[in-house]
Amino acid sequence: MPTLPTLVLFALFQGSLGFVFANATTLALAETGQNAGTGSAFLGSLQFLLAALVSPLVGLAGEATAVPMGIVMVVTIVLAGVSFLALPRRDADGPRDADGPRVADEQASGVEDYAPSA
Repeated sequence: MPTLPTLVLFALFQGSLGFVFANATTLALAETGQNAGTGSAFLGSLQFLLAALVSPLVGLAGEATAVPMGIVMVVTIVLAGVSFLALPRRDADGPRDADGPRVADEQASGVEDYAPSA
């Protein structure tokens, strides 16, 4: 494989990670609210664990080729895409009641449920 195109593609891939990791971490920690420290610790531990599991796979074929690194990169990109499509996402406006308005809409309207006294 030619060296220059490989280096250019690798630099583009690595350069994009600065944007992706920063924004992904911010969005993930926004969901933790008061427990941001715990969320940050969990994300850091997960990153170190995955790096420890994946890095030996790259070194299996030795130092003579970069093919295992490319394969691991492609596999992890595909897994990220599949998880993005398969995992459920939270609704931005909050959960919905069963066949009714959003819970956040009811709370924002200030209308409370009440039963008239008899």
